[in-house]
Parts: sequence; C-alpha cells; structure tokens
Amino acid sequence: MKKIVKKTTFLFARLAALSKPNRTRTEGVLHWIAGSPSTMVVFNVFLSILFRYVRVKQRVGRVLSGYIAKIMPAKTGTPVELVFKTDEDFPPRPSREKPRVLLVIEETVPQCFRYRVEQKMHQLDALGWDNEWVSWRNGSLARERMHLFDIVLFYRVPGFDDVLLTIRYAKALKKMTIFDTDDLIFDRARLEEKFKGGSGQLSEHDYEQMLKGAELYQSAIKLCDYATTSTPALMTEIEKVIGKGRCEVLPNALDQVVYDVLENPMAERPAGVVRLLYGSGTRTHDEDFALVGGVLARLMKKHSSLEIVIIGYLSLPAPLEAYSDRIHQFGLMDFDVYLTALRYADISIAPLEEGIFADCKSEIKWLEAGVFGVPSVVTPTGTYRDVIDQGVDGLFANDDTEWEQCIGDLIESAALRAQIGEAARIKARANYGRVAMQNHMADTLNRFQADMCKRGLGYSEKKRKRVLVVNTFYPPELVGGATVVVVRSVEELQRQYGKDFDVVVLRSELTLTSPYQMTEYVWNGTLVQTIGIPPEQDFEWRYRDEY
Repeated sequence: MKKIVKKTTFLFARLAALSKPNRTRTEGVLHWIAGSPSTMVVFNVFLSILFRYVRVKQRVGRVLSGYIAKIMPAKTGTPVELVFKTDEDFPPRPSREKPRVLLVIEETVPQCFRYRVEQKMHQLDALGWDNEWVSWRNGSLARERMHLFDIVLFYRVPGFDDVLLTIRYAKALKKMTIFDTDDLIFDRARLEEKFKGGSGQLSEHDYEQMLKGAELYQSAIKLCDYATTSTPALMTEIEKVIGKGRCEVLPNALDQVVYDVLENPMAERPAGVVRLLYGSGTRTHDEDFALVGGVLARLMKKHSSLEIVIIGYLSLPAPLEAYSDRIHQFGLMDFDVYLTALRYADISIAPLEEGIFADCKSEIKWLEAGVFGVPSVVTPTGTYRDVIDQGVDGLFANDDTEWEQCIGDLIESAALRAQIGEAARIKARANYGRVAMQNHMADTLNRFQADMCKRGLGYSEKKRKRVLVVNTFYPPELVGGATVVVVRSVEELQRQYGKDFDVVVLRSELTLTSPYQMTEYVWNGTLVQTIGIPPEQDFEWRYRDEY
C-alpha cells in the first residue's frame, strides 16, 4: 500500500509541475514510473485525460509540493549553480583542429587592448578560428557565452570573486583556461620594492591599489591551466606561479594599422634636421627617460640639427629645459598618428632602468620603429638581447658614454642610420608579420591542446568522433514515450561504443532567462547541452524571431 501511495504521489506531483512549464521539473519521475516505452504510451494516454482537470491537478499539486520537496528534491538553481552541484565530472572535451576561443579581458587601456586582444583576434581570424571578446566586468555574459567555445583566454583579469567564479566554471566544464599578461603585475614583493618611496608618479592610494592588484592577478593566474605572455623573462616569472612548461610567449606583433600606415605615401623629409623620437605610453616612464636626460642635453648642444620628439606622458628632465625650442612634446594620440610620427623619425630610443621589470618588457619600441626602417638605441634588457643583433639591426647602450656614442654616431651618419634601419625592417617584417604570428598562435594553442589530452582533460577529434542526439526533452525532464526511447538509445550507445564515440545530447530548456541561452550538465555520464527557447506561445510555429 505504501508503495502505491508513493507512486500516486509522484504522479500528481508530476502533473502539478506540468501545469506550469516554467516551473522546475521534478527529477526523473516518469523514468521511474515507466518501465518500458509501451508503459509510457499508456501512461501518456492517462495523462492526456487528466490534463482536462486542471483545477484538481493544481490543488493536489499545492498540497503535495512540500512532501515532494522532502522526498525527491529537484536540481534547481542557475546554470552556474547546477554545474557545481552535479555529482558527476564533465567528460573530456574534444581537441579541435580549429578550436573556438573566447577572450575575457581588461579592455580599458587602448594600447594593451590593441597588442594583447585585437592582435590575437586578427591572428585567430586569419586561422579561421571563431573568436569573440567579453569584458571581465560582465561575468554572467562570459559564463553564458563560454558554452560555445573550446578555449577561454583571460587577459589581465584581477581575481575578484566573480572572475574566479568564471575561471572555475570554465574548468568545471573542462574548457581550456589561459591567463595572458604583458607586464609583471602579479609579483607584490617586486612591485613593493620598485615603487615604495619612488618618484611620486604614483599616489599613496594608487600604490596600495597596485599591491592589492598583484595579489588578485596572482590568484587568477594560479587557477588557469596555462598562461601566455609577451617576453621570455616574463614567462619565467609566470612559471614560478603556474608551473614549469605551462606558459608560452606570444609576442606583441605588427597589425593592420601598421600596414595601413606603410601603404600611405610619405612627404619629403625636412633637410638638415635629425629627429630623435621617444614614446611614453604611461606616467611611469620619467625615471627611464631621465637616464638619458644629460646625454641628450650634451648632444643637443653639440648638434644643432638634432630635434627631439616626445609623445605621451613625460616630465622633461632639467638638463633639457634649455633646449625646449627644439623639443616637441605631444600628449597621447591615436595609434595611426603616432606611427606616422615614428615613420618620419630618424632615430628611436628606448632607455630602461635595468632590472627584472625592464627584462619583462616587450620589444615593441624597437619593432614599431624597425618596421619603418628607423634605427633604435636601446638598453640591453633580456628581451632586447634575445631579439637584436648588436650593431646589425640595433644598438645597445649600457651607460652615459655608450648612449652618447651610439646616438652621436647615428646623428652624424645617414648611411649608418639607413644600414641599421633596413636590417631592422627586414627582421621586423619577417619575424613579426601576419603569417609568422598566426602560425605561432596556432602552434601554441595546439601544444596546449595536446597537453590537455595527455592529462586526460581532452581527446583528439581525429581519433574519436562525436554523435549528437537531439530531442526536446531529456532527464531530469522525461516527458513522452519518445524521450524514453532516446534515453535508452543513448545509454546503449554509451555501453557499446562509448570508447570510440563521444555521445552528446542537445535538448530544449524552458527555465533559462535568455532565449537561446546555452548551458550544460551531465546525466549518467552523458554530456547534455541545453538551449533556452523563447517564452512566447506558439514559438515553434515561427521559424524566424527577433532573437
């Protein structure tokens, strides 16, 4: 008798749930009741008769709802909560020949967005790999969109709770996660040592925020599977956080804006003038430029033809104030305008205060000058030593004497400027052009995918095919005899061919907040993907809609 009462209770609970399609369905009731497809058919006939008694159904449902919640709690909650509540691990993901990449990014610094986001997206476009970006500030959108992608790359995101949730969510779904940064922003001890009691370029508030940010960045890095960065020195530092062999260098590169400027015709250069250009992107470069302030003052005094062009934030060192009539200072400008100014320069310089921060900086100043055939004099940081052949496609200067000698030689010899500039131009275009960079991107992500497979978190789609089963319902919503047949077919496929084929189910979902929103869960070892359907009535009759 008790068993009959329990089954009857489940039956009415199911009816009550079906009276409101958007209510969370009671989990697995029909599957438990129906022992076979034929039983299900009979049960559906019984259901159709009882559907006419809606008021009775709703009243019984209200009476029994509390009891049902105790004896058979349904899986409820947001898509994110359901992923973390599942008792089963998500199965490994396929390693695709053309994986889809979602970039979750910090987008507020234009030059960083260009080098680390736009350039990657252009490279992925050239490879034919789908990609898009989402701000880390919109974590809910990032978590919603990542279901459509294979790789989630986090660029310079701080490890606030919502960001960490997004990374954990991606990892729970067995998506590959990559952290990307182009600066040593995650080492609190080194930042504290460098900027404490500094030049006043950072306020006390900014200084404290920077140190707190370092801890946040490091917490985000630690959660990710892999990392990419702009220089070998920075890769070494990141590997101390994320592990040896789990970081790769994706250099800053040439992009379409550079090629567009190159295609523009040049006006005639002014005769009898040698222009030296220094670009300062942020307010933290005063100390770097001060390293050559005295040298440049002596060169200005010695060479009346020398003019200095400064672009960006910079406080002019005292020794140069006497020559302000030949110094042209500009604020930050559009990138194409900056490149045009650089194109008309005769010499580019990149002085840096030596140390780990300088070693971690990229070769971008040499690269963007070199692509226009402009020779550079630079501090021999770790990155520059890796990239530049001394005296061939660039010049190194360690102290005042060498800075004065190198710049002086370039001022006095147009032939030397042309020789070094042309060598830099050839190397820049060959090593940092479109083809080289997109191939490097593909090689890097493919290596990460291979490692995911080796770790059991993925498999090659060439070695194992996927079978997609599409049905309107799937457990825990087991509605109709056809659904029972589908479930049993999936279980049989998994039993007989699970080692050779990856079986995935696609079903509809009424309870998601956005039309066509996607989420995923695991049911008895099978990956189930759901697509939210529009809430309007008769939507199935309209093959086009506003969504």
